[in-house]
This record gives sequence, C-alpha cells and structure tokens, in this order.
Amino acid sequence: MTLATVVTAFLAVLLNFGLFLLFYLKLKQSLVRFSRDMFEAQDENTPSQFAQVVTSVSTIQAQHISSSLKSVFMGVQSVDNRNERALEADAMADQNPTMAAIMESFPAVAKRVRKNPSLAGMAFEVLGRMSSRGTPGNNSAPGVKFNL
Repeated sequence: MTLATVVTAFLAVLLNFGLFLLFYLKLKQSLVRFSRDMFEAQDENTPSQFAQVVTSVSTIQAQHISSSLKSVFMGVQSVDNRNERALEADAMADQNPTMAAIMESFPAVAKRVRKNPSLAGMAFEVLGRMSSRGTPGNNSAPGVKFNL
C-alpha cells in the first residue's frame, strides 16, 4: 500500500468520525431542547407541557373511576330498595290471608305488588269494601251482584 492510500483512508475515517460527532452533538442539543420544552414551565403561572398532559390524563382517569363507583353504588342501592319493597309486600301479604292467596294465585299481581307495596294498601281497601258488602248483618250496602 502506498502512503497516499493510507492517508486517504485515515482522512475518510477521520471525516466519518467528525460527521458522527457532529450528528451526535446536534441530536443531543435537540433532545435537551425537547426535554426543556416538555418538562420546564415557560413562566410561573403556566405549567409545563408534561404537567398539563399528566393533569388531563389523571382527570380522565378520575372521571372513569368515579363513574364506575357511582354505578356500583347505585346498583347496590337499587338492589337494597328492591329487597326492602319485596319485604314490605310480603309483610302485607302475611297480615291479610286473602291478599296472600291472591298473590299466590296471580304471579303478575304479586310481582306488581312487590315492586310497589303501596298497591297492596289500595288492594286492602278494595278487599275490605268487597267483604263488608257481602256480610249478612250489614244492611247498609247490598251484596256484590254478578250478571252472568
């Protein structure tokens, strides 16, 4: 090999190393600028871009968690209310054997009374009026008549 070839190869390697060093320094400078822009606040009143992203992500996550907890608690409350109404309806049916027989014979009526126990109170009034009309000692109202 000649001296010119060795010098040319050495200069090519040196040039490539210089270009690599220049590229590395530019890349480092742009990464430092990017990190400063992202993580440092522009002034005291404005948070950094990273802080703004973290705030928005945490707000969205908090909203999802709160809506999930709300639906869970509303579901539990709904089940509790439904069970309470069913217990009220069963207690009313236990107090009046006629109502218990009607609820046992007609499941749709029982379902409706369990959903809304105040209907049972209205049914008690209707049953009371019907039973008072048909008693033999009560002459104030005629008995129930069915036209068939």
